[in-house]
Amino acid sequence: MKSNIMIVVFLYKYNRKLLIFFTFTNNILIFLCYHYKYYLRGVDIMLEKVLAHDELILIKINKGLRCSLFNFLMPKATYLGSIQFCVCISIISIFVVKSPLKIILPLIVSALICNLIKFIVGRTRPFLVIKDLYINKIGIDKYSFPSGHTTAAFSLATSFCFLIPHLSILFVLLALIVAFSRLYLGVHYVTDVSIGMIIGVLINFLININM
Repeated sequence: MKSNIMIVVFLYKYNRKLLIFFTFTNNILIFLCYHYKYYLRGVDIMLEKVLAHDELILIKINKGLRCSLFNFLMPKATYLGSIQFCVCISIISIFVVKSPLKIILPLIVSALICNLIKFIVGRTRPFLVIKDLYINKIGIDKYSFPSGHTTAAFSLATSFCFLIPHLSILFVLLALIVAFSRLYLGVHYVTDVSIGMIIGVLINFLININM
């Protein structure tokens, strides 16, 4: 406070324009600092609501939709977003597709972004937080957010939508099944797969329209 008064006195004597600028920015900073805690409180409340719904939807899918058909299909469908499957598709594309980089490059970039976010956020897997989930730990690493399988599945789906547009519905459906499988197997939250979808599609789209 004392230092601010000294600055105001100095500027008043030597530079009136700087005094106006200083006063304006100082008032803005005071306003932001005053309201910052209320903003953070609002963000915290919103996040709490999102996370509560996140858990609720996961439980409904993981427990409420259980059936013998899904028990058989989902552990297999989830491999459509696995590293092994992506490597196989990438190798095949080199020999079959005219521009294989349109498939391979988006996969690599989206995977790097996905894993960077995982490392920064460090979200715990749902089966370590929610009791009595039905789990099948297929293709998991330490962190949950976002879903790497879903990111890869939607990256591939977007590539194939560009290459074979008349089969776009099929590719999107397969990617959605992968996303659903991650919930059904109890290894991801809904927000994990949702952000994975966005990363996979957005990165692929940005790369493909610029190649």
